[in-house]
Amino acid sequence: MARKPTYEELEKRVKELEKETVKRNRAKEALRVSEEKWRSLVENAPGFIINVNRNGKIQFINRGVPGISAKEAIGQSVYKYIEPEYQNTARETIKGVFKTGEPSSYVVRGIGPDGYHIAWYETQVGPIRHSGRVVAATLITTDISDHKQAEEALRESEEKYKTLTESSLTGIYIHQDGKCVFVNDRFAQIHGYKPDELLGEHYLTLIHPDERTRVKQIGSKRLNGEPAPQRYEVKRLRKDGEAVWCATIAVRIEYRGKPAIMGNIVDINEHKRAEESLRVSEERFRTFAEAAPYGLSIMRPDKTFEYLNPRFIEIFDYTSEDIPDKYIWFEKAYPDKEYRDMVISVWNQYFAEDFDGGQIEPNIFKVRCKDGQDKIIHFRNVISSDGRHFLTYQDITAQAKAEQALRERETELEIKTNSLEEMNTALRVLLERRDADKTELEEKVLVNVKELVVPFLEKVKKTPLDPKQLSYIHILESNVNDIISPFMRNLSTKYINLTPTEIRVAHLIKEAKTTKEIGEVMGLSPRTIETHRKNMRKKLGIEKNKGNLRSYLLSLQ
Repeated sequence: MARKPTYEELEKRVKELEKETVKRNRAKEALRVSEEKWRSLVENAPGFIINVNRNGKIQFINRGVPGISAKEAIGQSVYKYIEPEYQNTARETIKGVFKTGEPSSYVVRGIGPDGYHIAWYETQVGPIRHSGRVVAATLITTDISDHKQAEEALRESEEKYKTLTESSLTGIYIHQDGKCVFVNDRFAQIHGYKPDELLGEHYLTLIHPDERTRVKQIGSKRLNGEPAPQRYEVKRLRKDGEAVWCATIAVRIEYRGKPAIMGNIVDINEHKRAEESLRVSEERFRTFAEAAPYGLSIMRPDKTFEYLNPRFIEIFDYTSEDIPDKYIWFEKAYPDKEYRDMVISVWNQYFAEDFDGGQIEPNIFKVRCKDGQDKIIHFRNVISSDGRHFLTYQDITAQAKAEQALRERETELEIKTNSLEEMNTALRVLLERRDADKTELEEKVLVNVKELVVPFLEKVKKTPLDPKQLSYIHILESNVNDIISPFMRNLSTKYINLTPTEIRVAHLIKEAKTTKEIGEVMGLSPRTIETHRKNMRKKLGIEKNKGNLRSYLLSLQ
């Protein structure tokens, strides 16, 4: 028979039981508090906490969703609440956790907390083990819609920025710590590179050596927050070594958490060349204008004078202070109102219709100079497309006076010339008459000698003469021939073969006398005159020619 415990032993045992009871009560209370904390944590968790079995059936869910309570969700497939296109992703991930025992995650789209709108969820999947094997899986699902929207907005923004930078007509760059960390296609193109070739390159290698010190100083001031020009022009360097001028706009930014410089550049090489050409052109124009032999002025569209060259001042003695604009010029250059109004009307007529610029017809006006002297000026006016007037002034006073004197001299010479022509005409008539008289005299002398001297000499020669008398007759005949020989040389040999009577008839025919008139003059009948005319035609060799006898005789002179 067993021994009964003593009182002391029972009392000790009771005390032990009381201690055990207190300990259990404390553990139970701790468990209760822990369960309450866990339940409070789970129920108030921002996302869903779900336990599922191998088939994806929900065994526990910390809270329900609109339209279904947590209790109603128990036993439902977790895939039911996932969009169909993402169900396979979730299924494969959960199966993988059961298979490997390793936690995993997935992102899917499902019904939002409001039960209507679609939301994005990121789910962390962890294994639940019992006796070393995975018997369930815990899904901790977090609504990342805001994050997804931010990512999407960032992606869209980056795409827009990329589209903007890639299609931009300006070169865009970012350099950080002295190196290029971003360049767009246009930036690379301006420098003759591909974009990838420039990433990591020091930005100063793209600056012309003449400009590097200045650009480096500007960049350092900008990064240090010191005042620095935001816009400036700089000569950059292409891959082939050629210089290219660019206009630059640069600012300091934060790029990936660090200070950087972002800038835009525009190729202004052609603009620079045009500026240089313009500068050279202006220098040439200035040189030409300063040395021009005629006056030159440039008048702005508002009718104020922009420029007067030295020759202008030399001609008129007016300076820019004397004639600041067109209106004062008109008053001083043309003091007579009537003459001034005429000049103004001449100029205004060129602008009566729409005038699109170009050269205006030259004009000549009398201009009053500063010293009171009047000068004759030849004006030429060209209007440029921007409305400026380019006028030239040629002093032709001396030329005008010389031309006036020349005109007066020409008038005088013209009068004298007319008088001389009249005198020459009269002299010509007298000379012609003299020649005619001379010819007539020669013919008469010749005829008279043949009619009045030669026949009698022939008769004397036929009379009985002694040798001495005959010698005298021959001398006389020789002397007569000497006297008439000059006349003989001036007449045609055919004309000399005519008889004296025929010569007289020929002379009267040349004077346009008719047969009847010749007969009356010579005391012969018209028939006799006709016979002489026929003989004359025969001797002259024109008997078969029906031409006019008078015309032929006139041709023998």
